[in-house]
Amino acid sequence: MARKAFPVSLVHTPFGFSSTALDVIDGIDLSGRRAVVTGASSGTGVAATSAVLATSPLLDGIGGRYFIDCDETETVHARSGTLAGVAGYALDPDNAARLWDVSETLVAQSTSSPAGVQ
Repeated sequence: MARKAFPVSLVHTPFGFSSTALDVIDGIDLSGRRAVVTGASSGTGVAATSAVLATSPLLDGIGGRYFIDCDETETVHARSGTLAGVAGYALDPDNAARLWDVSETLVAQSTSSPAGVQ
């Protein structure tokens, strides 16, 4: 009889493949708690970071911020060799308004004739 390299034990939870981090922490009070999130730039780490930021009482009523590894990122005014930080122009309310206007125009054009079908 062959031994299994990794013993299997079944763990049953109410969560499945489509469960999100918000599903997992639903009803859990995170006030006063700290979390260590690894891999925050991809996959589960992104979902966990999003959930922590969405539910943090420290961020109530605050929006339009950029975070890397669960910390608010610095504003970068000149390009560097790294991808860290947020460009100052991305925080400019006038740029946001122009982007909104252009987006509305493009959406209106695309919905008037979906995929070019007449």
